[in-house]
Amino acid sequence: MTATPNSMIEGELGQDALAVAQDALPYDHDVGRGGHRPQDFSARTYLTTKEAAEYLRRSASWLTRQPDIPYVWGIPNVYKRSDLDDWFERHKFVPDVA
Repeated sequence: MTATPNSMIEGELGQDALAVAQDALPYDHDVGRGGHRPQDFSARTYLTTKEAAEYLRRSASWLTRQPDIPYVWGIPNVYKRSDLDDWFERHKFVPDVA
């Protein structure tokens, strides 16, 4: 019997490791901008700086220079998703369509 990569992971580390390993596989149809898989932030309350920047479709360096976006200082800094949503609503551009 030939061992497949999945059976080796499952045998060594268990079913949880298999789920993580399968989730980490690259999928061409799921690749978003920048060559990475888009994340689902709907279940997340707090986001790291990198995740918050991705959520707002900006760079992490841009995000850290914004004085009006609240965050919890620490290692790593964390941003509350509802604060990011509120900031976006205050700053979004709605064109006049006549």
